[in-house]
Amino acid sequence: MKNIKYNNYFFLNFIVVFFTVLSSFILEIIFDLTPCKICLYQRYIWIVLLSVLVIFCFFFNKFYLTKLIIVFFNLAILSSLAFYHSGIELGFFNNIISCSIDKGLNATSIEELDLLIRSTDNIDCAFPKFSFLGFTLANIGFFLSLILSLINLIVFKKSLSLKNAKENRRNN
Repeated sequence: MKNIKYNNYFFLNFIVVFFTVLSSFILEIIFDLTPCKICLYQRYIWIVLLSVLVIFCFFFNKFYLTKLIIVFFNLAILSSLAFYHSGIELGFFNNIISCSIDKGLNATSIEELDLLIRSTDNIDCAFPKFSFLGFTLANIGFFLSLILSLINLIVFKKSLSLKNAKENRRNN
């Protein structure tokens, strides 16, 4: 019974993370939203978390508390990076990660410079490219990773309590 409950928990996490990664690729490929460097870093961490959850759901059935800790640390890193990204967009933080790329600004006339500016994608982390109901993708990523982190902490606390209760019953 306990094994099924934890596998369901990890599977639910897997589903949420899978659709998060899938939606990031859909937004980039279909809707032509070019991600900035911080968005890409977040995507890489989401993919690492997805890989970890695949292993935990389908191949690795023991060490529940260790698995919860590993998932939590991935989510904590995601939450921190998304918080930083949201803070950059809102102007609370200065960006220490260079989000611009050198395209070789060798324009010799105003017309060439105008053409270069108009043909270059905006990949600056400070300017959101999409918002839904007033929330940018960085905000949504922050809230999603924070909620998953908090749920993970609750499950970890409950699991630890159950483990301690079982040990106390064995000792008595």
